[in-house]
Amino acid sequence: MKYVKIILIILILFVFLNFIGEVKNGNITSKSIFDIRAVQSVGTSVSVVIDNGPPTIFLDSPLNKTYNYNATINLNFTVFDASDVSLIWYNLNNTNNITITENITFAASEGTNTLYFFANDSFGFLNDSKSVTFNINSSKGYNITYTEFTLTGAEITQFNSLTKGLQTNIQDVILHVPGYGKIKFNEDISITSDTNLDNYIEIGSNLITLNSDGLPDFNKAATLELYSLTFTNPKIKMDGSDCSSTICKINSYSNGTLSFNVTHFTTYSAAETTVSSGAPSGSNTGGGGSGGGSTSEIDEINIDKDSIKVKMKLDETKNDYLIIENKENKKIKLTLTINPEIGFVFIESGLNKYSFDIDALESRNIEIKIRANSEDKVKEGVYVSKLIIEGDNFKKVLPVVIEVESKGPTLFDVEVTIPSEYSVVEPGNRIVANLLLFNLGVTGVIDAKINYEIIDLDGNIVLSESEIQGVETQFQKVKELIIPRDAEPGKYVLSVKVTYYEGEKERIATATYFFEIGEEKIQFPLNVKLNYYLIIIIILSVSLIMFAAYHFGILRALNHHIHKKKSIKRKK
Repeated sequence: MKYVKIILIILILFVFLNFIGEVKNGNITSKSIFDIRAVQSVGTSVSVVIDNGPPTIFLDSPLNKTYNYNATINLNFTVFDASDVSLIWYNLNNTNNITITENITFAASEGTNTLYFFANDSFGFLNDSKSVTFNINSSKGYNITYTEFTLTGAEITQFNSLTKGLQTNIQDVILHVPGYGKIKFNEDISITSDTNLDNYIEIGSNLITLNSDGLPDFNKAATLELYSLTFTNPKIKMDGSDCSSTICKINSYSNGTLSFNVTHFTTYSAAETTVSSGAPSGSNTGGGGSGGGSTSEIDEINIDKDSIKVKMKLDETKNDYLIIENKENKKIKLTLTINPEIGFVFIESGLNKYSFDIDALESRNIEIKIRANSEDKVKEGVYVSKLIIEGDNFKKVLPVVIEVESKGPTLFDVEVTIPSEYSVVEPGNRIVANLLLFNLGVTGVIDAKINYEIIDLDGNIVLSESEIQGVETQFQKVKELIIPRDAEPGKYVLSVKVTYYEGEKERIATATYFFEIGEEKIQFPLNVKLNYYLIIIIILSVSLIMFAAYHFGILRALNHHIHKKKSIKRKK
């Protein structure tokens, strides 16, 4: 009986520890959910660090280029080592060494400069091989990209040769696309940063658009001309609707060329002026008493994709297409919006927002343009957003993922997949991903920095982890990540970014995969989840209580009492 009681106490202690704690890193820690784990030994752990080389340095800024400012040059870096990094420092042009612990800004002199970067680890290994040369020309004008236009005007013909001073007051700027149209700005243009006009302005067939959010310096009053029109009596459309006379004013219309003034910029086009005669007196207008037959039913609209995912290289341009089909017997107005805005992704006419009418039973092919130009300060990485398609009685949201990798030949490739059983996970649970890295041409073992991020469709990073991994030919890994308990339900993107060096040149490869975070299961007090583990523990607990009650005599006494009552009844 004594041994039975000892065993009973041990079992009860085991169940109690599963209620309140877990063994983690050799220690018993408290927790608020049941969790059955493999048996772990509680004891002293010994770690061995093998360090046979200096720290690895990733220098993101400054870059080998000319800067037109000198006071706040960014020094951005990452340093990794198998042991602890003990000291980091730099100097400019072999002058005094300056110790740093985090990203900083620094000032540099006019002309050519060289920054030398150093890192030392706790074993004394020194990396002194990292440096970058750059130029400072404070009077250099901002870089303007305008390859899609024929530009005329007093000063703009040599736009990029202008100094900063001249770029602050540019008069009579004209943007012209032969055969389609022209913009003549009626106010002076002031340039205050590097600007890509190709990304934010489009002059096309019966269309002139300028994204004033992307080009606030160009949001001025202007005279517009549209060529090759076939209308008899044209009117001006602004964002698909009739333009108010306080904003648009027609100057002339002759030989298919429409000239008009606007007070600010958005999307402008032309349409035929129509006169509505109304319904004849006494005619049957179809229906009576229903207030016009309005409906709250969802319109039937087919979209050929559930997401938009584009992988490209820096300084590359790609187009993707979306087919939208109106299955209704009526005209429907739809608005497409990329939210949050990705500065180099455009819908049709160059805007992150585009509206159009789609006729009954009609299909429309919508073009999505992606221009990842480094001149527009686009960097390698993963960009996440969503495309919202909505009308009066319709709404659909498509995830948008743009992967931008380093330009040039691909020397390192990365793939990531998520098994189907982890395609939907709960907050607080783990997600498992299969990672595969291929060395496609770099000789020897390459130290690759791997960044894992979980990103929502608003572009927010809800989880981030990183590690350094040596790769010679191929590397495969099963990566586990714990979803934050406060993560909201919805679609998410697992992003993997691999950074490595080809000689002195930093290169980046990317991979992504969609998954969902579902609703958290019903919880009991103390955040206990209703799952198989909990059921097992409850059954075990009930069994132990019954076992304890029996062996301590409670059930025996109760059984004796019942038999006694039965005996009395028999005697009676």
